Amino acid sequence: MKMKTKIAALSTLLMLQFGAASAAAIDDELAAIATEKSDDNRVEIFDPDKQDDAAKKTPEELREEQQRLEAERRAARKKIDDERNRSRDEITGKVPLSKNPVPPERGSQPATPPVDRFEPVELAQVEEIPEVVEQPVEIPNPIKNYSSFAEITRAVNFTPLYIPKKSGYTITSMLTINNLAEIRYSRKWEPSVSLHVRTYKRAPGEELKDISGVNGVKWRINVVDEVTVYIAKIDENKHVAAWAVGNYTFSAYVENLSFAAFYSFVSDELVDLTTHYFVGS
Repeated sequence: MKMKTKIAALSTLLMLQFGAASAAAIDDELAAIATEKSDDNRVEIFDPDKQDDAAKKTPEELREEQQRLEAERRAARKKIDDERNRSRDEITGKVPLSKNPVPPERGSQPATPPVDRFEPVELAQVEEIPEVVEQPVEIPNPIKNYSSFAEITRAVNFTPLYIPKKSGYTITSMLTINNLAEIRYSRKWEPSVSLHVRTYKRAPGEELKDISGVNGVKWRINVVDEVTVYIAKIDENKHVAAWAVGNYTFSAYVENLSFAAFYSFVSDELVDLTTHYFVGS
């Protein structure tokens, strides 16, 4: 019995020593692992109570928590985007730079110095070009009036056809149109009758042309004292005639006179005067 008791006691002692050694080895291994994890302080300890609390949450609570986390992530992203946009706007000039920017770290230069005031900038001198003002082009008036027969004669350098006062016509005005002379008359006993007589001296070799200024009428051709006379009726009270003698061309225009009276006056008075005073000129 004693031998068995000794053997049992010895076995118990060996087991206790082996258990102590195994426990010491396990403690050393845990200590080594704890040392490695202590560097980042991210040792996660399993907590059955927390796991039970998460498992106990309802789907609505989990959805609300997920929405809260998502809102926090969006807010953080928006803050980052706002900072990025503000920096870009300051660089591009869309947002004025702050007058008191955050001071840079020691030893570094600020990207943009503080702006306290605007410095005047000298612009390049540009020669001023005088403004060109367009002046209206004035067309000289070809019509000139004269107060005496002598003045109009000197102006055109020839003697215009003149109707003597005994014919019953008096001069109302005298004018020139370039080198053409026009004398206007009225009738003494019929003031409503208006007569315009034109005279033009052609240059040597110049072709014959109509100087009456009347267009669109049907001319009638008559020969008076070997002079070809063109005469036309404009309307019942207006008539015109044209003819040429020597180097001179003539025309007559009348208002408020019958065609027969006008034709007679041209043939008997005007053409007769020109054949006597202008034929050799």
